[in-house]
Amino acid sequence: MPLDAVLQAMFWAASRVHGLSFKPIADAPLVHPSVRVYEVSRGGDAVGVIYFDLFNRAGKAHGSYQIQYREAENFRGRVLPISGVYSTFAPPPESQPALLPWEYANVFFHEFGHALHMLHCTSSYASLGSQHVAWDFVELPALINERWLRDPELLGRFARHHLTGEPMPTELIDRIEQGLKYDRIFSLNPDFLLPAIVDLRLHLMADGSGQPIDAVQVENDTLAELGMPDGWDLIMRVTHNFHIFIGGYAAGLYSYLWADVMAADALETFERSPGGIYDAATSKAWIDNILSVGHRVPADEAFRSFAGHDPDPAPLHRRFGLQPVA
Repeated sequence: MPLDAVLQAMFWAASRVHGLSFKPIADAPLVHPSVRVYEVSRGGDAVGVIYFDLFNRAGKAHGSYQIQYREAENFRGRVLPISGVYSTFAPPPESQPALLPWEYANVFFHEFGHALHMLHCTSSYASLGSQHVAWDFVELPALINERWLRDPELLGRFARHHLTGEPMPTELIDRIEQGLKYDRIFSLNPDFLLPAIVDLRLHLMADGSGQPIDAVQVENDTLAELGMPDGWDLIMRVTHNFHIFIGGYAAGLYSYLWADVMAADALETFERSPGGIYDAATSKAWIDNILSVGHRVPADEAFRSFAGHDPDPAPLHRRFGLQPVA
């Protein structure tokens, strides 16, 4: 999909769900000419600024991620948030559009979901902002935002061939939806679940004694205990999995799975609504109870306020056609 079309699709969905408008800022300071900057507003009132720094270049950190340049505050007056969405997409050849495979477009929607969480924050203090929610909760707004990329209406408008302008065929949209049931279950894949279990076990072993822990042996023992074949080649091993030992994901790798549970449950709330995933009342409830409250409301309370119940794994099972073991 052309990058510009994916960007416009994100803005279109954000307009319908969140009531947001995006206006380019022509004279913003930039670290590179390829960076794009937009003022974000609702009903004519500015709510923040978002930078998109999307192409790879020398010295830039690899991957896709969201960064908060300035957090929202409302203590001595409103301080608008400034958010950045980063990626390292391949720069296109001269005079040609940048094209994204489906997974890259999905990641773009995901990181934009993080930015929407930051832009909606109405907390008085930065320390109670969206950046500081419980780690079990932080991926929820990003994961749920991926859903709008799969919307047939959105794809019909924006997923067009970059040469012919022909819309994506309905059969291909259906095949993508079916394929995602098997390919996009990242948090339910053994390549994710097993490192998450190892991660928790390693951190639970820390007893303050200073005795060394053989992390590789713990990993091997865990794989054997769970019946994994000797030749299983995990994507994330303890010797090269940055998520385990540094930053907020220490003892928190499992949080992607928990966020997937909440996202699937919340999506069913949208899908049951009269207007479906663009239902105005449900969108308002999502903003009021989830996106805007930051860390000033406990995560479990915020979810119950939106969905009316505790997170339920059943919607995730239904989403991927899984049957729980009795």
